[in-house]
Amino acid sequence: MLRSIAILASLLLAISAEPTILQSPRVTNWGEWTGKRCPSGQFVRGLRVKYDNAQYFSDQTGINAIELVCHNRSDQVDTYLKSGEGPHGDWLELQYCPEGEYGVGFAIRSAGPLRGRFDDYGVVNFQLYCGQPNGKRNSWHRLTGVTFLNYQKGEWSSNQYCQSGKVVCGINTQIETDQGWFGDDTGLNNADLWCCDF
Repeated sequence: MLRSIAILASLLLAISAEPTILQSPRVTNWGEWTGKRCPSGQFVRGLRVKYDNAQYFSDQTGINAIELVCHNRSDQVDTYLKSGEGPHGDWLELQYCPEGEYGVGFAIRSAGPLRGRFDDYGVVNFQLYCGQPNGKRNSWHRLTGVTFLNYQKGEWSSNQYCQSGKVVCGINTQIETDQGWFGDDTGLNNADLWCCDF
C-alpha cells in the first residue's frame, strides 16, 4: 500500500514538472515548427525580435524571429534562446523584465491571410508579460517587440498566462522559409510558449 502511494506521488510530481504550453491562435499557418527550451534552472526574463520593416511595394514579412533571454537566478548567468529565424529584417533592442520578474504570459499580433490579393504578413508584433512567479497575472509589465510603429496590420490575440508558480521556460515557433523571387514571404506565423515550475 505504501509502495503504491509512493509510486503515485512520484508520478504526480513528474507530471507537474512537465511544461505546460500556451498556444498562439493559428491566424496563418505557413512554415516549419522548431522549439528550444531554457537550460535547467533558467527562466525567461527578456526578449528581442527580428523585424522586417520593408516599405511600400516590397514584400513585407513582419517578425522573422524571437530571441528569449533565459536567466539563472542563482548565478546570474543568461542564455540566449532562438528556436528559428527567418531571413528578412534586423534585430531590435534587447528588453528585460524588471528585477525579480520573469515572463509569465504573452500575446501576438497577426495579420490574416489575404489569399493572393495583397502581401501576406503573419505575426507583426509580440508581447511578453512579466510578473512574479507566484504573483498576479496581468499585462502591466510588458515587453513589446516592435515599439516604433504607430500603425500595424492585424489584431492582437487574447492574453495567455502561465499558471501561478510557473514561468516561461521555452518557445516553439513556426517560421516560413524564403519563398523565392516571385513568392510571398511571411516570416513568423505562430509562437507557442512553454511554462515550467519555478
